[in-house]
Amino acid sequence: MRSSGVSAGRRSGIRRRKVIKGIAMKLKSKINVALLISSLICTLVCVGCGSANVINVLKMHNFDAALLNDYKIVCDIKGETFTGRAPSYGVLVFESQPTAFLQSFSTDKTEGFSSEKNEAFENLIDSSFSSLKISNEYRSDWNEKYTWFVSGGFERANYSDTLFMIYFTDDLKLIVCESGH
Repeated sequence: MRSSGVSAGRRSGIRRRKVIKGIAMKLKSKINVALLISSLICTLVCVGCGSANVINVLKMHNFDAALLNDYKIVCDIKGETFTGRAPSYGVLVFESQPTAFLQSFSTDKTEGFSSEKNEAFENLIDSSFSSLKISNEYRSDWNEKYTWFVSGGFERANYSDTLFMIYFTDDLKLIVCESGH
C-alpha cells in the first residue's frame, strides 16, 4: 500500500510542477509581448525625436521666424531617422506677401532669395525629398514663378543639414525643406 501512496504523491507533485511550468510559460510569453510593445513604442519615439516642425526648422537655422505674419501651415512632413536630424518638408501659405521675412535673407553674408530659374536646384529638391510622402498639391510646381534660397549657398558639395526655401509668388506659398543629416 505504501508504494501506491508514494505513487499518488509523485503524481500530485508532477501535476503541480506541470501547472507551475505552464503558468511560468504564460507569464514569460506575456513579458515577451510587453517587452516587444515597449521596444516598438521606444522606436517610434526615437524616430520622431530627430525632426521638428517647419517654424522650429527656421529657428534652428537662426532665421527670424518672428517676421512671419498671417500664415497657415498647410503641410508639415518629417522623414525618419535613427541618427541625427530627419529630413523635413513644410509649406506655409500667406494672406499677404511676407516681404520683411524674404528681405531678411539679403545681408552682407548672403545673397538672399534668387529669382533666377535653376534646373540644378529644381532637380536637387525633387530628388532630395522624393522619399517623403508629399501630396502633389504641396510639391514644387517649377512652371510657376518662384524665388529660392539655400542656406550656405547653392554651389557646394555637401547639402547635409541644409535649409532650402522656395517661395511661389503668385500662390503666396513658402516651401521650407531641411535635408537633415
